[in-house]
Amino acid sequence: MGIFDFLIRPRKNQSTSFSVDFLTKCGATIRNAEVTFGSSSPGIFLINGKEEQFVGGYVDDLGMSSDLKYRKAGTKYFTFWINPQDFQLFWKKLKALQAECQPKISPQNTTFDDYIGCNQAFFEVPVQFNASGVSHDFGIPAKEIISRFSQGDIVTLVYHAEESCPDESIALLDSKGQQFGWCPLSEELSLEFSEIVNQVKAGIPLIAKVVETGQVYGKPYYWCCLECNIKIPYPKDEQKVYVAASGYLYHANPKCNKRIVKDIPISWALKNGMSPCTKCFKKDDGDIAD
Repeated sequence: MGIFDFLIRPRKNQSTSFSVDFLTKCGATIRNAEVTFGSSSPGIFLINGKEEQFVGGYVDDLGMSSDLKYRKAGTKYFTFWINPQDFQLFWKKLKALQAECQPKISPQNTTFDDYIGCNQAFFEVPVQFNASGVSHDFGIPAKEIISRFSQGDIVTLVYHAEESCPDESIALLDSKGQQFGWCPLSEELSLEFSEIVNQVKAGIPLIAKVVETGQVYGKPYYWCCLECNIKIPYPKDEQKVYVAASGYLYHANPKCNKRIVKDIPISWALKNGMSPCTKCFKKDDGDIAD
């Protein structure tokens, strides 16, 4: 349930104003209020003549209330309880408000070479993740987009420059530019996701590929697994080490372990909590990494 919760019936003879039985805002209750759409700036609606901002890029049809008296619609911070016979009119106004304030995205026009400069090299790391926010309607229901995906389809990552929530700052778009979710972010980002955020914010075109999709059993929700190959920059003169698929140890000698799969800069090994191989890095030689 959002910050704003509404029980609504339309006001007679006005297509953009609705009489509200009550609404709660940050715990405060207002009864017999008036909610008005379309009489102010784009992305703004009124509660008793006071402007309130539509925040977030989605609106959702949440179905019937538990008592079956109301049809519910929601946005990021607002939830509305509406008489079922009035739902279509209210939904139309809400969708129009959504269209007025679609989030702006930064231009994708920075090259990776410009981003890292001439003194850095890079290595690639595949990152798999499930799209978040896939139960929302971003102008078209996300489930409709996901249901059309095939393995290998391309998804674009774009930055919402004006997005108020950091967890929802990177949008996922299909080949038609329609949003169906977000890149899953949190306050404590992994090293890979931190680099994804940095590059997308810098305007580097990043893409992911669809790995698998599905529907939650018994629920009208879809999920989508994606993979993005992210280039990790590091100084060209940094020492390289070698790691096996297990990723527990790093080696100075690529022949030390038959299961070596890649080489990475030593700083990346340390950041990921790897330990030096005692065969390759001997204490008495002073070669063990700090």
